[in-house]
Amino acid sequence: MKKLALVLFFLSMMWRAEANPIVLDEETKELSNKVMMKIFSDINDSKERFPELKYFNESALSKNAYGIFEIRYENKEYLSPRRDYHYQFALGIVGISDPPYRNPNSEDIDFSFPVIGLKFTGFQTKSIRGRHYDLNWPINTYSPILYDHQQKYIKLKLSIIPEKTVYKVDERINFKVQLKNTSSQNLKVQPLNEKTLYFTIGDKVWGTKPDAAKPGEFTREEILYSGYDIARGFKGDSFSVPGEVVIRCTFNMVYQGVMPMASVKLKIIPQ
Repeated sequence: MKKLALVLFFLSMMWRAEANPIVLDEETKELSNKVMMKIFSDINDSKERFPELKYFNESALSKNAYGIFEIRYENKEYLSPRRDYHYQFALGIVGISDPPYRNPNSEDIDFSFPVIGLKFTGFQTKSIRGRHYDLNWPINTYSPILYDHQQKYIKLKLSIIPEKTVYKVDERINFKVQLKNTSSQNLKVQPLNEKTLYFTIGDKVWGTKPDAAKPGEFTREEILYSGYDIARGFKGDSFSVPGEVVIRCTFNMVYQGVMPMASVKLKIIPQ
């Protein structure tokens, strides 16, 4: 998950020029507040390890114009080497085109979700003596919640379609990966193969093998017409113990600043 969060971070930094209108339905708003409260809890739980957070409490919470929680905190006891500024930080979720939260002598935080038109914005003081709490830690941990939520609105939709949802121990997993263009435009897309699709369970790669293809098929870019889809079959490694597994698939092509993703839950039962 840490590696995935880093990938998402760099994608968010790369995509700046265009963004969709803000999507702030009740589900998106609820998830945004959920993410901000998880970050608040992470900071609050870190007070014993980071003395500069000793005054941190619910007074640091407020809501912005979108009704989404934001966090602002300062501790004037922790000063810069020249004693000309003190420790403080701020973090919120706003529209991509909204003015960023900025402060002199601080590191800027900017992490966007282009499909839903939102971004993290904030700052944290730099050059204060000693090691201090870093807002990037919880952002990297919880940003995938909103990143994944974008898949609901992305126009290039990836799906995993298993042959069945219940498999026996040591039984190979047969499934199909489908990529559909739901936009109003024709799109040039990468082929579906072992170089453009990768599968994970948790933070581990799941071994798969694509079905055989005709010569030249699934080897180069093609035009995916509006309303149409392409699909390819795969075989995945079996599982040696019963239980439930969630398989994630990522298509290695950036569309509107986001890589299309899909997931499926399978049940593994004894022989």
